Amino acid sequence: MMIGPYTDKFGFTEGEFNLILKAFGAEDHGNIIRDWYNGYSFGGHTIYNPWSVISYIQAIPNPPGPKWLNTSSNALVYEEFDRGGLEIKRDIETLLAGKELRYPLSENIKFSDIGRNPMNIWSFLYYSEYLKFEDPNWADYDPNLLTYALSIPNKEISLAYRQFGNRMYEGGDLGTGIKSFISFFLENQSPLILEQTLQDLTIGLVSMYDLAKLPEAVFHACVLGLHANLRSVYEIRSNAEAGYGRVDILMIPKTREYPYAYIIEFKTVDSLSDGEKTISRALDQIHTKE
Repeated sequence: MMIGPYTDKFGFTEGEFNLILKAFGAEDHGNIIRDWYNGYSFGGHTIYNPWSVISYIQAIPNPPGPKWLNTSSNALVYEEFDRGGLEIKRDIETLLAGKELRYPLSENIKFSDIGRNPMNIWSFLYYSEYLKFEDPNWADYDPNLLTYALSIPNKEISLAYRQFGNRMYEGGDLGTGIKSFISFFLENQSPLILEQTLQDLTIGLVSMYDLAKLPEAVFHACVLGLHANLRSVYEIRSNAEAGYGRVDILMIPKTREYPYAYIIEFKTVDSLSDGEKTISRALDQIHTKE
């Protein structure tokens, strides 16, 4: 990406790094520093983060840890990851597994562009030094689009992505409930898990006053909102015409990785004893209406 006479001016080059190690008698720490603070590439030059290298050498014999990451807030990164939904979360899991992502990069990206397309976040992260790129190749789906293999450059940045991942799944009982709701559809878990999860989320999200007049409609809207986290792998339709009727929520798989489709029908029951009858009536309605 970055080519020109200043590509070696963004940090310490390999030669400069070796001189620094020798000057401070820290040659034995070279491999540790490479693992933690190396990995950036500008115009064919391997570049070390200068702040992190200096901070580590000054702190010897203390163990390595985040240096540059502790100098700024990651609030904007957290916000963009939250906007990206399930697709971004899956990509972070891929990076943390030591694998690469392949995306195009834009040199002209602005802050206002980031939230408009989940792919823009990777350009932002590359130019913010949260990613390194290798192996530029033309995209199979567009011969005029250049894509790059993106990966985590070093241990310091890997720690940042773990913090990002933990932050996205935080939120106490509510965050745990939403994660369980998503996991039911992605991991084919027991319906009992979904039942308990929806009960917990309803108690945490919905007021008794919301349910007073139109409980079925309110619960429908609540569950539909939770399904927004699954839009990258499912086509979500609400009140969709299908067969000879109308489906409350229809989930159509977008990928072979998650092959199950779901038909969701909401019913109101007056008491627990009416539950089995209501379930049978809902199933009959699905079959009759095809």
